[in-house]
Amino acid sequence: MNSKETLRDEATRAITALSPEQRIVLDAQIATHVTHMPFWSQAEVVLGYVALDDEVDLQAVFRAASRAGKRIALPRIAARNAPMEFRIVDDYPSSLERHAYGFLQPPENAELFSPEDTALVLVPGRMFDRSGFRVGRGGGYYDHFLPTLPATAVTVGVGYAIQLVQSVPHGEGDVPVQIVVTDAESCFCRRPQP
Repeated sequence: MNSKETLRDEATRAITALSPEQRIVLDAQIATHVTHMPFWSQAEVVLGYVALDDEVDLQAVFRAASRAGKRIALPRIAARNAPMEFRIVDDYPSSLERHAYGFLQPPENAELFSPEDTALVLVPGRMFDRSGFRVGRGGGYYDHFLPTLPATAVTVGVGYAIQLVQSVPHGEGDVPVQIVVTDAESCFCRRPQP
């Protein structure tokens, strides 16, 4: 079995080998899969992320969420080793601010996501497996955040088909997602709660 670091390197190489034109098409296919899932219509809030250069771009998903009257929440990290929290973004992307590490995030005064809202949670990763386990960037932010969600939240790993493998190494602290969506398929790994 590959180490997590090896899988991260493999994912980076595979994604950077895709042309910008290929990624635009694949991102659109992923957005279509996400917005046609049965859980999409039920979600009041879509928890997403602002894509880094080597992640699936969710802008089409955010546009669809806005058109459907759904709220969008994005992660905010106040400082290194601080827990990740999701805050509502009312004016995407103009209301975002740049974190010291270079990524965009909601401002500190943005409304906190309320766990009482029915949520569809889109989770980035370097690699995913068919059991829902993921290899992230190594910070553990999502592994700490996902267990805080109510049982009604639906967690969806988002990646390209080249990022879905049969199995990835995982340990006791690794939290799987319920569904993995790629440009090629939607892999239902664990049954979401009704």
